[in-house]
Amino acid sequence: MKKLLFIAVSVLVLPNVASAQKWSKSDIEIFVESCVGEAQSYFTPEGALQYCNCTMEKIMVLYPDAEYIDQMTDDELNTVAEECIFQIAETTGDDIFLKWTDETKVAFIEGCSEELIGSGIDASVYCPCALEEIMKVYTTPFQAMSMSEDVLFEIASKCMGE
Repeated sequence: MKKLLFIAVSVLVLPNVASAQKWSKSDIEIFVESCVGEAQSYFTPEGALQYCNCTMEKIMVLYPDAEYIDQMTDDELNTVAEECIFQIAETTGDDIFLKWTDETKVAFIEGCSEELIGSGIDASVYCPCALEEIMKVYTTPFQAMSMSEDVLFEIASKCMGE
């Protein structure tokens, strides 16, 4: 999921810029196109626009001068992404999120594999099993982000053959 958040926020949009101090119209247009294009892999078109508007507002608070956007850390990107995802879902529900797509499945497997490095668990067996079990319970990747510890442990036990 972290990779999904990073991908979704690393290409940003800037449509609501009335209060922008040092963001040129060109900067804004470039980011809008890029963000919405990338975000549509995870959101409906309306959801992508809402997400991109939200991330832009938050990023402009952190970086009022577009020149310094490259200094944004992964932690800042993830925080902005998470805040916007949960804010939008709270106001609109999870209908703005696409069902599991090839991109979100790959992102899940990659993120899961990275998390298991050095754990002694065979990620090539565990991660596809975990994805299959998660998809049985949660119809969207967003829903899976709120997985309870009980469900997580149940899936882990099943996929580890316990």
